[in-house]
Amino acid sequence: MNKYNMDEFEIELRLKLYEIWNVDLDGVWCPINSGKKPLPKDVQVFQDTYFEEEAENYLVEILKKNFNLEKLVVLKGSSGYEIENIDEPDWYCVGLEKLITNTNGDFCLYASHESSFTIGSKLILEKLQKVWPEYHKRIWTTPFYE
Repeated sequence: MNKYNMDEFEIELRLKLYEIWNVDLDGVWCPINSGKKPLPKDVQVFQDTYFEEEAENYLVEILKKNFNLEKLVVLKGSSGYEIENIDEPDWYCVGLEKLITNTNGDFCLYASHESSFTIGSKLILEKLQKVWPEYHKRIWTTPFYE
């Protein structure tokens, strides 16, 4: 066992997310690590409040239809993960950051404590733009506090 008590699945998945999406191995991603690393291609950061209110249901449908998913892998902070039902997503940040993906790392969703929700996937972003009229108005630029 390693110092973070990660099993082999979690280690491999975190390495995939690092290779594909440039996610820090400790679970930090855009926008928090954006000053240190370039924003990967096919990534967009949104204001989490608007995303939750206006686009969350679209995202669930896109994931189900295009990735044939019933479960999501949720990586929490620098170690630990849970398998969650896609119909009952809990992907907003309360304290620690959260990375959400499938077992292959085909997409990456990131909820941060900076009031942001990041999506990494060309397919998801293209489909989301078609169904979410406010898409371009809800892009994260600075922390948003209610």
